Amino acid sequence: MAANHEGRLFLYREFERLGLQYVESHANFILVEIGPQVATVQQRLLEKGIIVRPCAGYDLPNRLRITVGSPAQNARLIEALEDML
Repeated sequence: MAANHEGRLFLYREFERLGLQYVESHANFILVEIGPQVATVQQRLLEKGIIVRPCAGYDLPNRLRITVGSPAQNARLIEALEDML
């Protein structure tokens, strides 16, 4: 639980730095507003081996569900998002 909490805090800070809106969570995932290019971002992350879930099926078409990972995985996700956005 502590690792998940620290991972969420790291991701929150990084999403804010990148200008991405998100929904704070008590779970092991965060909903992040990506915008209309969400499908492209999801596909490009997948091509880099980073799996995120689209939320269009939940009537949240511009959001991704991003799981909190290890510190290295979280950093890799942020690096990839920086390159794309």
